[in-house]
Amino acid sequence: MGMNNPVYENSDAGFTLLEMIIAFLVLSISMGVAVQTVSIASRSIALATERNAAARLVDALQAETLPKVLAAGKVSGAGDAEGMRWELSFTPTTSANSPELLQGIAVIKIYPVRENPRHHDFAVFTSVKKRGL
Repeated sequence: MGMNNPVYENSDAGFTLLEMIIAFLVLSISMGVAVQTVSIASRSIALATERNAAARLVDALQAETLPKVLAAGKVSGAGDAEGMRWELSFTPTTSANSPELLQGIAVIKIYPVRENPRHHDFAVFTSVKKRGL
């Protein structure tokens, strides 16, 4: 009776310890890669969202603020809008075709978070009527 113990009859059933360790190792590596991929994707989404918000702010600055700064006779400005800090500088160019227009390149830097030194640079060509014309 002791020799016919059903627990020891089929010793090939189940997985060995080595197989379980290898399976766990493969699963662990797969999970690590998956977590890293999700982390990179979420950072990319956050950066794209930030860049999109900065581009919308640049459009608003180009349409509203830049003409006011140039009309005041200035070539630079700074301020806060939509939770972001911005700086702009204007470099005039000469044009024989349109002497009544002030044309040039405006470089606009957008700082998304005040504590973060990272910024987005945008260069836009613009033209406005000169003062007094």
